[in-house]
Amino acid sequence: MLIVLLQLSRIKLMQGRLFSFVSPTFLHSLLDLIGSELQHHDTQHPLFHGSWDWHSSVHGHWAAVWLAKQLGVTAIEDEIVQKIRSADFAAELQFLVDNPDFEMPYGRAWLLHLCLEVGDGFVNNKMQMVVDSLLRWVTSCKYTVQTGEYQNPCWVVIQLLSWYQNDSMERRILLAKGKELLDTSAPTFSQDAERAEFFSCWSLYLMLFNLVYGKAMLASFLHSFQHSDLRVVSKLSSIHHLGINPSRMWGLWVAYQVTREAKWKQAFVNHLEFCLDIHWENQQKRMEYRHWVPQFLVFALWLTQQDDLTTLSFPLRR
Repeated sequence: MLIVLLQLSRIKLMQGRLFSFVSPTFLHSLLDLIGSELQHHDTQHPLFHGSWDWHSSVHGHWAAVWLAKQLGVTAIEDEIVQKIRSADFAAELQFLVDNPDFEMPYGRAWLLHLCLEVGDGFVNNKMQMVVDSLLRWVTSCKYTVQTGEYQNPCWVVIQLLSWYQNDSMERRILLAKGKELLDTSAPTFSQDAERAEFFSCWSLYLMLFNLVYGKAMLASFLHSFQHSDLRVVSKLSSIHHLGINPSRMWGLWVAYQVTREAKWKQAFVNHLEFCLDIHWENQQKRMEYRHWVPQFLVFALWLTQQDDLTTLSFPLRR
């Protein structure tokens, strides 16, 4: 009984933090929008066929199940969980095995994130072949922290470290790879404005740094650099650039969590407000915005619910 009460208390606390940034009404509208995208049949895939392309459908399913949990919409949560336990999901996994280059590594890393959110041990056991393929890819790749978008290795190591949370040979290999990646010149905050991409390499660098070295060392790292201009990227120069401000929010929240300096939280809020304006202006544009950008914003909100960003956690399913 005490454990249940503590869990309920934590849920209320986390919901309070989430709702301090966005209203439940807005979250419901996001859930409706993402859910409608998942219903499309844009590809021939048996399960991940909506949201324009495979990886967007994967992170669309993740965003929908997470939002459903936060809002208590158990019907949607149960529906997605049943999808992940279905023969269609098994067929998706077999397709990945038969096509080893498909969605390597970006979409596969999102698939890890989805399965961890669902929290189903049976499903996770089936995922091991996909996990192994990502581990082989990231340990042998020559990409760096500056590599853009789909081939960025930091994103992959972050998701794999969330998978291998307990001490193991795999986790030690990943920590060594993380240190190798971080042992280079760090991406700058300002470069996000210059590179017309969806990933903030700066954010991914901070997230990985925190997982590998911990918040004390990351706080020291942040204090040693002056980020005088934390303004949003207001001049968006490509369709992919629509994702840059949401993904910047990821690093800004990590920076705030480890330093508790108000400037990082204020920059996070400023980026959120800009993203909300962009959302209302573009939410009906499927190809450019609707099928993928909202999920990047949801990921930023997901980070605000993490108690300890040095070990990204996924609560067990109710």
